[in-house]
Amino acid sequence: LLKRLWQLHASRGGAAPAGRPMRDAAVLGAALRRPLAVLRLAVPKYRLLAPRAVALARSGDAVGPTMLASVHFDLSPGTSTPPAAIFLAAVLAAAARHAARDGVVRLRVPVDLRGALGLGRALGNGCSAVALEFTRAELLALDADPPALARRARDRLAALVRAGAQWTTALECIALACVPAALLRRGAAPGLRASPRTNTLVVTYLGDLDRHFVGCPLAIRSARTHTATWGVTGFSLAGKLSLNVGAFAGLWRRDELERFIDDLSHWTATGFGLTAERSPA
Repeated sequence: LLKRLWQLHASRGGAAPAGRPMRDAAVLGAALRRPLAVLRLAVPKYRLLAPRAVALARSGDAVGPTMLASVHFDLSPGTSTPPAAIFLAAVLAAAARHAARDGVVRLRVPVDLRGALGLGRALGNGCSAVALEFTRAELLALDADPPALARRARDRLAALVRAGAQWTTALECIALACVPAALLRRGAAPGLRASPRTNTLVVTYLGDLDRHFVGCPLAIRSARTHTATWGVTGFSLAGKLSLNVGAFAGLWRRDELERFIDDLSHWTATGFGLTAERSPA
């Protein structure tokens, strides 16, 4: 979509975004061709809605307006750890430190199904998701070795995808779509306050965004992303890795959000030898 925007700005022609939308029937057919995906619906750790996750410590129970805090890491010194793995490790380490109690730290991570379904680069949401789990004790044991935590997080996520966990959760989401929307909305706020929860945080790493701004006629002064839930988004752009933490006032105060991202920032900077820069609140 951005490529098309830059083409139109430059008064050049170009093909409109191609690809087909993702349909439930296609996802259902692909999932049912994987018998293990169906059988794993009986195993709670493979279901997104299983209440297995430890919640983050919080000061309140009201779900108010969203808040955002961002930090950017300069990647120019170079690191042997891929930015995506740094992102996962940073979120896991911060979640373990700020968890309300011992238990399972559980991240909800999207997985793109468009390639497997042959949909091309379609607009719209073509994702399922998987639940990446670590015990808090395991994360705290790796706290002093950030590269090791990054490797383990990357390997565990890759193993989930290879096992096809994203097809199990796709079946779960198709079934959930049969529930009336009003009922789902009523369960949203209690779900954020629940303990245990279905996830500790929702996380999304968008990858390297530089290729999407080739041909952009504008100077990019800053960039942030926002998740519409309690979670963290990340991306790399112009030689920087950006992490953006979203939360809700009423569950956290602004100072609690700032402590979380300051802790995340310090751990990541010292563990991977990167310089951190905070965005204004």
